[in-house]
Amino acid sequence: MPDHNPGGNNVPLSATELFDRAAELAPAMSVDPDAVITVGRRRVRRRRLSAFGAGSVALAMAGALWFGGPLDPFSDPDALQPAGITWQDGVEVDLFDNQPHSSELGRQHWSGELRSGEGDAQPELVLTRDGEQLGPIAAQDGPGDVMVFHADGLAVAAWQSPTGSLGEWPLWTPGMEAGQASSVDVEGSELHYAVAEFVPGAEPGLEELYWFSEDAGYAASGAPVESTVLTAGESTSIVMIDEAKQVWATGAPMPGAAPGLRVHAERMVAGAGLTGWTGHVAAAAAVGVLPPGASLSRDEGESATFVEDGLGSHTVVLASSPATRATAPVIRFTVDGSVHTLTDYLERDVKTVTVAGAGVQVDSTPNGLQLFVAPGRLALVPSQELDGDSAVLGSVGDGHLLVVPDWEPDGDVEDLRVLRVQRGSDAEQWAPVDSALTTTLFDGTPLIVLGLDGGTLEEGESVVGVGVADGDEVVPYQLKTGVRTGDIDL
Repeated sequence: MPDHNPGGNNVPLSATELFDRAAELAPAMSVDPDAVITVGRRRVRRRRLSAFGAGSVALAMAGALWFGGPLDPFSDPDALQPAGITWQDGVEVDLFDNQPHSSELGRQHWSGELRSGEGDAQPELVLTRDGEQLGPIAAQDGPGDVMVFHADGLAVAAWQSPTGSLGEWPLWTPGMEAGQASSVDVEGSELHYAVAEFVPGAEPGLEELYWFSEDAGYAASGAPVESTVLTAGESTSIVMIDEAKQVWATGAPMPGAAPGLRVHAERMVAGAGLTGWTGHVAAAAAVGVLPPGASLSRDEGESATFVEDGLGSHTVVLASSPATRATAPVIRFTVDGSVHTLTDYLERDVKTVTVAGAGVQVDSTPNGLQLFVAPGRLALVPSQELDGDSAVLGSVGDGHLLVVPDWEPDGDVEDLRVLRVQRGSDAEQWAPVDSALTTTLFDGTPLIVLGLDGGTLEEGESVVGVGVADGDEVVPYQLKTGVRTGDIDL
């Protein structure tokens, strides 16, 4: 592995092993993991002198990694009753350093230090950004006993493992693009930390910390979650679902009976999820969450072992094949009479609206709504044009696409209507839409994207309103400033 640490520190073997596992678990990354490995330089010091001279605190030199998602900061199962850290004694902890690689142009260099003085109940975080030290940041209460610190473009969480925890995973607010996690020993107590960098326009924050015991999953906040243990062949996984947040997570034993669990959590996409793991413990395996109403489908020629269980409105599946398999087995399911593979469903179907035969991928970003058809066929509807007062009309090939923010219509796509009018005429007519996609903007505002195939709008016609059919009548949705033509030509 190339040396990407200009400071000269060596990455311990345990950290390298963690990175290898993290590469298996993480979703698609925004940067190449090999280009951003660095070691957090941490030291712990007393801030005051006692009558016996300067105190010293041992340091656990576990490596810290930066990549496109947070690393699993698992705990030592031998320390099931963690001792509390006494910040009142006055401690300084060099927590992290994300020194960018030379290939990461424009990426900010952050380092952070926790400081407390005599009598302080909690530490402050002192950040250094591109060599400039910023003012101390007070800790805010996070889920459970987690301390959270916020800065412009950065969020930091620090905590001690809940009693009985074998692995934890932080859930950040939307917009996280890179993260670091590790642990440091403070006076014999293990302090975990996780750091997240956010894209411009995002609001840095921590929503939840999920953790696993040997047979169940939990939310540090105490929020209700459901979990189950699945065993297929030589593979075992604990699967957890947080219905309220639409998040799912898994915890699995590590290869070679290493201590702790390998933990992964992420948001569901249209009520579904998939690990994509290969080489899971002693087998090639995958864990999947099927969308509500779906049932597992099995290929008669498939040699994999499948087990399933119900969690709330979902079915969770563990599929395991012999370790000689190079890839994890495919999970198939049936919903509304159609058979899907879980991979295809997540990657292509659920965030795409069809317009004039073209699939338009719709993605919410802090800057607006990104529309993608193919390389070179890309458009962005800026956030300021999606304030909920008006709809935005654009062209896709021979058809049209209509973006309507802050509208959650009742009924099926067959009931949706657009109000069309010939320019220069007062004659209006309701017309059906051909496809629809419901999603949300980056800030959580509901959004619907309507697809109009070629022929829905004749030459010289435009859209001036939307509504829902109710029998022979159409109930219009009141747009404050109507429909405008946006800079969308795909």
